[in-house]
Amino acid sequence: MKKYLGIDIGGTNTKIGLTNEEGKLLDFTRFSTPIDESFSSFCDLIHQATTEINPNKDFTSVGVGAPNVNPTTGLFQNPVNLPWDRESLAKGLKPHFSCPIHIQNDANIAAVGEKIYGLGRELSDFAVITLGTGVGSGLILNGQLYTGHNALATEAGHMNVTFKNGRPCGCGGVGHLEAYAGVKGILKTYEELADQKIRFRDLLARLADGEENAKLSVTITAQHIAKGLAQIISFICPQSIILAGGVSLIGDPLLTQIYKQLDTILYPTFKDMCLIQLSEIAKGEGAVLGAAAYAQYRCQAP
Repeated sequence: MKKYLGIDIGGTNTKIGLTNEEGKLLDFTRFSTPIDESFSSFCDLIHQATTEINPNKDFTSVGVGAPNVNPTTGLFQNPVNLPWDRESLAKGLKPHFSCPIHIQNDANIAAVGEKIYGLGRELSDFAVITLGTGVGSGLILNGQLYTGHNALATEAGHMNVTFKNGRPCGCGGVGHLEAYAGVKGILKTYEELADQKIRFRDLLARLADGEENAKLSVTITAQHIAKGLAQIISFICPQSIILAGGVSLIGDPLLTQIYKQLDTILYPTFKDMCLIQLSEIAKGEGAVLGAAAYAQYRCQAP
């Protein structure tokens, strides 16, 4: 039985999981991403965590997902939520693994995960939007991952969704989708409404209790997400757009508002042509399933 190691590097947590060829998670661990430590120390932590869950390292290959990493060079390129710009993820991990290491942008990996294990199994053309600490996106066209000529395509998190008095984005731009639709974005919206800082788990609890500011935060977030999705639908016309990541855990209240907003702004020709769905695998350990799926995907590639 072949095994694959998936590593998901996020601005908040790093997750590591071991899977089989059917996408069954065999073991899993996580740790807080040490953004105040050196890059070499971070790579050492990945090695230690991997050894804890699989001492023999008897996996066929490793898939690694990270934000703003160029899979061609293995370098981080202006990672908004990580401090290791221009550090080589490929070189940092290579001494710790004797098998092939396949590195890809985290949202692209999420798209491959949906293609192999999730809602995209029967689809040829779809996009995945990851609403995590920031916002990422991955695109499957004609059944294959699309990354553009420079391997950096489909950065939907940095498309403009507002121009007048736009909120600053962590990348230095203004009015980008990430500034409104990621976890940081929706918490910022709540803070502006309630004049109070809270954690995301508290926002979910207040939403469940029907608090007005929490409900309005979801509505405003959905408005911005819908603006981004409308651009994607009009330009690519995918069969589906799959929402993953922390903000997607809001579930039906978010989805309902997105559909409501799309109905008012989407080019009429494209209405009802694209199904908006919530990922079924991108919860908890889902991100490492995507990374492991990418390792498997690369091993099977001609």
